Formats: sequence, C-alpha cells, structure tokens
Amino acid sequence: IAFRKLDSLSVVSAVPIPWSQLDAGAQEALRDQNTRLEAQVGWSSRARVMASGYSGSLLSLSLLTLEGIAGWENEQPEDLLTIALAIFGSQAGTVGSRSFQASPHRLSYVRLPGERLRLRISSPRAQLWLLHLPLVRLQEEFTAQGGRRADLAALIGTLADVESYLIASAERLLVFAGDGGATSLRPSLLLERALLSVVGAHLREASATDSPGAFLPPGAWHVKQALAYLEGQSMEPLSLASISRACGVSSRTLQAAFALHHSCSPMEALLQLRLQKLREALLRGQGSVRQACDAVGLRFSGRTAQAYRRLFGELPSQTQRQGAGPGAVIPMDVLQTHRENCG
Repeated sequence: IAFRKLDSLSVVSAVPIPWSQLDAGAQEALRDQNTRLEAQVGWSSRARVMASGYSGSLLSLSLLTLEGIAGWENEQPEDLLTIALAIFGSQAGTVGSRSFQASPHRLSYVRLPGERLRLRISSPRAQLWLLHLPLVRLQEEFTAQGGRRADLAALIGTLADVESYLIASAERLLVFAGDGGATSLRPSLLLERALLSVVGAHLREASATDSPGAFLPPGAWHVKQALAYLEGQSMEPLSLASISRACGVSSRTLQAAFALHHSCSPMEALLQLRLQKLREALLRGQGSVRQACDAVGLRFSGRTAQAYRRLFGELPSQTQRQGAGPGAVIPMDVLQTHRENCG
C-alpha cells in the first residue's frame, strides 16, 4: 500500500499542535493531507498521536493512540476500505452520512472509499485499530469466492458478527510486524489471507444484488446514495455542497464519482431528474407549463425549455399539448415559451 505523506496539518485549536507531537507511524496512519485535528482544552501543548502498524502484501493495520485529542477529521482515499475497531476511550462521530458510538473491543465503523470521517473524543486517551483493505485485493478475493456483483455498502451491517475475530487477528498481526521474508507460508501472510477471505465471504453473502457483472467500482456507492437523496429532495433548493454533506463525502469526491459512473455532474443529474418530473406532470395534463415547472422545482424560462428539448427532443409546450388532448386551449405562458424558443 502506498502511504501518502502529510505535507501539512490543519489543526482546529486555540494553540496549534506541533508536528513533532505526531510520530512517524501516526503520520502514515492518518493518510490524508486534508486531516484536521483538534486538541482538548488544556492539552494544546501535550496532545499527541502515536501509532504502530503492520504493512503486508494484502492489507495493512494501524494501532492508533490519541492523547488529548478532541476531534479528528479526514477523507478516505478512493482505493481503500477501512474497518475501525475501538479498544478503549469515549469515541463517537460520523463516517459518511452514518453516525456511530464506539464501545470498547467492538467494531466502530466500516468506512467506504471517499467517505469523510468526523471523530469526537471526550476521554483524555483513546485507542483504536484501523484495518485498511485495498479494493483491488478485496475484488480479487470476492471474485475468487464466486462473487458476481457486489455492493460495498453491504459490509456496513454485517461485519459486527466477526468483530471478535477481527480484533484477535489485528492483535496477532501486530506481533508479526517486521517478520519480513518472501515465502508464501510465513504466518503473517497466512493470517492476511484468512482475514481477507472472511471479509470477502461476508461481502459475497451480504450483497443484495448477485447478478452477472463486475465488482462495484469505487464511487458507485456514493452515486447511488446521492441519486436516492436527489429523488427524495428534488423539490428543495439544493446545491452541490448540500448534496455532498448529505452523502458524507467532499464535493470533489462526489463530482469525480458522478463523472466516472454517471457521465454527468451531480447538478446535471438533479436537472435531469426535475425535467423528467416536469414531463410526467405535463403528460398528466395538470395546469400550464409554468405551473408544472413550479411544482417540480424548476424556473419557468427559455433556458429550461432548451434543456428540456435537448433531453426529450421537443419543447415543454409540445408535451403539454399531448397531455391536454385534441382541441385543448393552450395557456398563454406556454405560447410565450414556444415563441421564445422557436422564434
């Protein structure tokens, strides 16, 4: 796994936490240059983050110890799935759009690619395991077990069944840290394979859709989540920032996911959804074009009519005539829109 070194650290506290208060292991474990740390009151000069870890051929592990830290926030790399296991300390927060409350020696959360973590700590000291699984390795394991199409989100509610196994394996892997060697029979690699096999098996069994196809690519889950949100909130005055917050990822991550998996931006997807609802309203013959636009959260304008024609090959007024039926009287605002857009 390629670790990305932190060039700088943005600290949300009255007194910045010196970089020296994070050891080398912690700098690697935090992984993201957008990391933000907040010191607890009275701990600004003493707060620190320490980590020991294991970096193997198939996965990596970090044992993170936080002292005097009140908050930690960063964004997950797009090529990793992370499983967090609490050891001790009062820990709570959100990962993506999901809330969690950590309990000692229990699974805290499963973190999907690109999701933002907001962790709050109210105890002076806290400790947790971070098990990082590269998506390419998880995909290989999933396919080897006969999986056909998987939804990474299916893991969120299923791994609690094996949390004791995950914690015991993490403890054992840390003992193996630095064992080296290229042999495929070394104990640490055998344990890596067993861990990956357990997660892959849960992914295969828990996936709601098992139809022919490829492993669900990174970002597809965020698109699915955003589209569901847009469907339910299409009437509201939405922005890219508000959609991203609802999905628990950054605007940059959501835009990249839509470009890759939906061939448009989130705001273009919202416009298409509203135009589709506009068409349905017009075909039902309910009111004028202006009234239909108001009903679906669109502005009645020539620009809206042009976007509608690009999507459906006709003007809203033409669709409205179909819904009104033969001989129907066309309201004046529809005639005006027709003149503006057809000359």
